[in-house]
Parts: sequence; structure tokens; C-alpha cells
Amino acid sequence: MHYAADLILLLHAALTGFEVLFPLYVIAGYQRDWPLVKNLALRGFHLVILSIIVTQSWLGITCPLTTWEMALRTQAGGAIYRESFIRHWVAQILFYRATENVFVGIYSAFAVLVGWMWWHIPARWNRARTD
Repeated sequence: MHYAADLILLLHAALTGFEVLFPLYVIAGYQRDWPLVKNLALRGFHLVILSIIVTQSWLGITCPLTTWEMALRTQAGGAIYRESFIRHWVAQILFYRATENVFVGIYSAFAVLVGWMWWHIPARWNRARTD
């Protein structure tokens, strides 16, 4: 069970990294015409995951990945953390503590940034060229 919890933690970290870094890629790559900047499927996936995160934070719902990881750690007899995944790991990495409301505000501001990106850097379906 301990290894399964670690795998969920890695998945959670990868999704978090994607959610944070992909918008930076889109902004940086827009003027440089980098691939994937306007990819509708990838941008849509990012938007869906971000929408879930923001909605859960507004409703005070713990991420299911955190809940699943903690349940597996409890079954394995390991240590668990009581706060959200992001709050816990931000504190661990940056030694920064904040209330959940601070994180709700950060998630919401980030969602506004992503909305701005959709407006100013629209996504498109990639179509096969027929030249």
C-alpha cells in the first residue's frame, strides 16, 4: 500500500506541475509559435483539471487524490498529513504556511490568468494539411 500511495503522490505532483507550468509554456511559446500552444485537446484537458481544482477549493472539498493517498498510507500504517496536498507540500518545500483561503485565492487568480489565455491565445483543433 505504501508504494501505491507514493505512486498517487507522484501522479498528483505531475498534475500539479502540469497545471502550473503549462500556462507558462503557452504564454512563452505564443510569439515563438511553439507546438502545442494552441492544441485544443491539451488546453482543454488543462482547463478541465483547473476547473475541478478551483471548484473543489471553493467548496472546501479535499482533492480525491489526496484522500486516496492518505487512505492508502493509513492502511499501510504510515504517516499522513491533515491539510490539502498543495498546502502540505508548499509548506514542506518552501517552509510557508497559509490558510486554505489563501490557496483558494491563488487558485482563483490562476484561473483568471488561464481564462485570459483562452481569450487572447485561443486554442484550435489541429487539422491535417491538404497542400
